[in-house]
Amino acid sequence: MLSLKQLSKEYLTPQGPLKLLSNISLSLDQGEAATIMGPSGSGKSTLLFILGTLETPSTGEVLINGCNPFDLSQNQLAKFRNKHIGFLFQDHCLLPQCSVLENILSPTLIAPSTNNYRQRALSLIEQVGLKERIDHFPSELSGGEKQRVALARAMIRKPSLLLCDEPTGNLDRQSAASVADLLKEQHQNHGSTLVIVTHSSELASRFSSKYQLNNQQLLQTN
Repeated sequence: MLSLKQLSKEYLTPQGPLKLLSNISLSLDQGEAATIMGPSGSGKSTLLFILGTLETPSTGEVLINGCNPFDLSQNQLAKFRNKHIGFLFQDHCLLPQCSVLENILSPTLIAPSTNNYRQRALSLIEQVGLKERIDHFPSELSGGEKQRVALARAMIRKPSLLLCDEPTGNLDRQSAASVADLLKEQHQNHGSTLVIVTHSSELASRFSSKYQLNNQQLLQTN
């Protein structure tokens, strides 16, 4: 489902090229879950953004469902990303002017109108325990509740690939554990391939495939 082959990424700086990733290879089947840990500045978020087609690799190949998204036009790439990839960020990135329901439905605005996304959104709201918050705005929610909304939004189009960048990083211990439980539950129920970048060993311990990114290299640790 997800395949990286000899992927590298470097940035040009006034001091010369800055390489963050070097010859990284990774293969995950549909429904598999992997966590990636590593020190700050090691390139974890950069790798995740490449997987999400938000960054372009310097060299190497990325295949998602057998397709290299970087071969697509910008318009085709945007549609591919919207259909196949869900994102859950450390900062929930909710739209402050939109309600819980409207935030969850936002990725569907360019989707075919034949699908009953509203019904799916209502189901997801119930699954993440926010049935009583459906008409509330982000300013009226706790940090954990905002992240629950963001998770439901990431799942609304049934993505084949769910990418999470420090999903519990801004939460207190109790909220972090609750979101981690929901994340694992949603993964098990919906079968998306899951990649989580995290500093939390507690979160990483919930999933079987663990990787460490350090010195530009990605190594499996279990």
